[in-house]
Amino acid sequence: MEVQEMNQQSKKTFIFKKPEYIILMVAGIIYASISLVNHFVYRTYFNDLGLYTNAMYNYVHGNWHRSLIFAGGEHIDLWLILFSPLSLIFGSYALLILQITFILFGGLGIYRYVFLLSNDKVLSLVSQFHFYFFFGIFTAVSFDYHSNVPAAMLVPWIFLFLKQKKWIHAGFIFFLVIIAKENMPLWMMFISSGLLFASLHVEKIPGRFPRIKIPSEKKKLSLMLLVLFIVSGSYFIFLSQWFMPKYSFAVIGHLNDYKLLGGSPSAAIGNFFSNPAEMIIAFFTNHTGNPAGDYLKAEFLLLLFISGGWVLLIRPVYLWMCVPLFAQKLFTDNTQFWGLGGQYAVEFAPIIVIGIYEFLALRKSKLVESGKTKFVMVKIAATVSVVLSVAVCFRVLDNTHAFVDKAAIRFYKERHYKSNTPLDAAQEAYRQIPDDAALSVQTHLAPHAALREKIYLFPEINDAQYIFLQMSGSGYYPLTQDEFLTLKDSLLKSKIWNEVWQKESLVILKKTL
Repeated sequence: MEVQEMNQQSKKTFIFKKPEYIILMVAGIIYASISLVNHFVYRTYFNDLGLYTNAMYNYVHGNWHRSLIFAGGEHIDLWLILFSPLSLIFGSYALLILQITFILFGGLGIYRYVFLLSNDKVLSLVSQFHFYFFFGIFTAVSFDYHSNVPAAMLVPWIFLFLKQKKWIHAGFIFFLVIIAKENMPLWMMFISSGLLFASLHVEKIPGRFPRIKIPSEKKKLSLMLLVLFIVSGSYFIFLSQWFMPKYSFAVIGHLNDYKLLGGSPSAAIGNFFSNPAEMIIAFFTNHTGNPAGDYLKAEFLLLLFISGGWVLLIRPVYLWMCVPLFAQKLFTDNTQFWGLGGQYAVEFAPIIVIGIYEFLALRKSKLVESGKTKFVMVKIAATVSVVLSVAVCFRVLDNTHAFVDKAAIRFYKERHYKSNTPLDAAQEAYRQIPDDAALSVQTHLAPHAALREKIYLFPEINDAQYIFLQMSGSGYYPLTQDEFLTLKDSLLKSKIWNEVWQKESLVILKKTL
């Protein structure tokens, strides 16, 4: 009895001594109530969760001829290969669980990095809370799975291990990031070069040009950052100049959305320096003329600034690290990227939060050096920063000019937990379709059926033996509702397809020939 009481007391003591884990658990519950619930109620889609889950299935089962990497896949994503065994354990939820886990891990990295800088537990906890409630993370978990999300969550650990001079750890994490997605090595070039610039010391000499020196205590760090820059740059050149043009047709298609920049990194650099005024104007305005893009950039930039983006103006090194993030988000012709929805703002979270609390930690350090022990302004600044970030987060959840699926993100509303798809009937439908059958399926029904070799987004049929559809609802993409119904009727009239199962709004068609 006494031993049991001591064990319980020990657990309580651990929790109270480690409040960062309480924050982590609360954040994990909220993220799960958004992401996992969305999947349960059929609010995840073929792009990207269905496609990626199907890729994991094929990797783990050795179907490399179905590889997304060498068959014009949406992205160059080697993580799917590494983590494909998780699909055997968690099924179609695997990538969503992975994404949440990495976000929580990223917040823990923020906490440890800020604590290493400041030796201030309260400031570290505030930074972790700020990170978890950054609006870009909430919009990311509310909309499917994307490899850039977990990859971005490793960035705080790169900062931490470099600061601790754990070169092997830093190199390993850096390697994981650059193989996650084709745009990650470009981002890592800016992060490694930014940290390299920050490690240099400018020595001012009267009457002469300033001299740049590498402090002796930072020579190993500078060498490590130079190596990381060369590695990420080489990998980016390999992908963009050789591999993607040869194999990845879908990725190359994305470059067509960047007419303002040009069709290649070199063209983008040339265009920027040949007409910088046009680029600066396009950064803030709707450069496409499409009315759907009006005010989207302004809203995003304003809310980003309030959430902590102001630190980019007083710490230019972090602005440099965000250059590729701004470019890929605001210079595309696809107005969907400009707004607040989806995963298109998540990479800003680690950079901005690290920038804010590193700045505050440095302010505290200077106060300590001057003999001052009261850090009222530092605490006020931290409190205001996190309050503003949380306010912006809930502003995004409740009311935005840009489209954000309110049913998908507002975990505190009853509507979030209701499905437009009959749940029991859907589970029964999946049991009617053989696991080894090629399947054409609607977008919102695809992720749950993706653990098979062949799956297609209806109306693409190819060699599918079954078609699984929901006749009511809103999941008709890429067709309109009228196009969808007309096509379904024409398939039945062709006599090639028969309706073999129907319940509520769900139907299964089977190929007869």
